[in-house]
Amino acid sequence: MLGSFILANEAAGHSGGMGWHELSLLWSSAIVIGILVGTAIVARGQAGLVPKGTAAVYEHIFDWLESLAVGMMGKTGRRFVPLACSFFLYILMCSWLGLLPWPVFHEHHAEVALFDNPASSISTTLALALIAVLSFNLIGLRHAVAPPLEDHHHHHADDHSHEDGQAHDHHHGPSGISGFFHWVGRFIDPVPAIYRDLGGPLKALAIPMFFLFLLINILERFIPLVSLSLRLFGNMSAKHTVKVSLLTILEQLIHDGGFFNWFLALIIFGSTCFVALLGALAGFLQAMIFTVLFLSYIAHAVHTDH
Repeated sequence: MLGSFILANEAAGHSGGMGWHELSLLWSSAIVIGILVGTAIVARGQAGLVPKGTAAVYEHIFDWLESLAVGMMGKTGRRFVPLACSFFLYILMCSWLGLLPWPVFHEHHAEVALFDNPASSISTTLALALIAVLSFNLIGLRHAVAPPLEDHHHHHADDHSHEDGQAHDHHHGPSGISGFFHWVGRFIDPVPAIYRDLGGPLKALAIPMFFLFLLINILERFIPLVSLSLRLFGNMSAKHTVKVSLLTILEQLIHDGGFFNWFLALIIFGSTCFVALLGALAGFLQAMIFTVLFLSYIAHAVHTDH
C-alpha cells in the first residue's frame, strides 16, 4: 500500500491529480490488507490447543517460517518471524488475488480492473524492499549495541553439544558504545588490517583503499534494495502481462464470433487456466524467495556484527 501511495503521488505530480490506475493500486492494497487482517481476527478466535480452520493454516505458515529462521539464527530468529510472515502473506495474497477474473470498467478511455495486483507495480516492490533493507540494517545495529544475553554464562556442561543441530544465540562481542563503533567499523573492513600489514610509505595506500572499501561495504548493505524489488517486480509484472494479453485476445475472439474464433477462444481459455495455475505456483515461490532472502539478510546482520 505504501508503494501504491508513492506511485500515486508521482502521478499526481506529473498530471496534477491521481489517475485511475494509481487509485486501483491503492484500493487493491487495501483489499489485501483487509483480507489479511480479517482472516487473522478469525484465526485468533479459532486458536486453541488444536487450532482449526484459518488458525491451522496460519499456524502451519508461522511454524514453517519459524523453522527457517531458527535454522539460520538459532532461537534469536523467532523474534523476526512475525515481520517475515507479514511479507510472505502480503506478497502471496497480492499474487493470488491478481489471478482471479476481476471485473473491468472503463473510465476516461482507460480500462481499470477492480483489483490490480499491487506487487506488479515497481513502487510497491520497491517499498517492500526498502522496509526489508532498513529492517535488517537496524536489526544488525541493535544486535551490535545490545548487552550480552545473561543466559550465556556456559554454566551447563552440555551448552556446546549442539544436540539439536541448530545455531545457539551466543553474543560474545562488544556491546554498547564499543559495539556501535565495532558495527560502524565494518563499513571500512578490511582497511585496518591492511594498514597494519603495510609498512613504511605503503601505508599511504590505505587512504584510497579506505574510500574504496567504504563504498563497497555501503553498496553491499543496500544492493538488496535493488535485487529484492526488481526480482519481485519482474516476475509479478511478467505474469500479470501474460494474463492480461491472453484475456484481451480471448475477449476479442468472443466478440468477433464465428466457429473458428470460438474454437481459438476455447484454446486460449485453456491456456489462460494453465497460466493461472503456473501463476499461483509462481506467486508462492516469489513470496517464499523474498521472505527467505529477508531472513538470510537478517542472519548475516546478527551473526557478523559481533
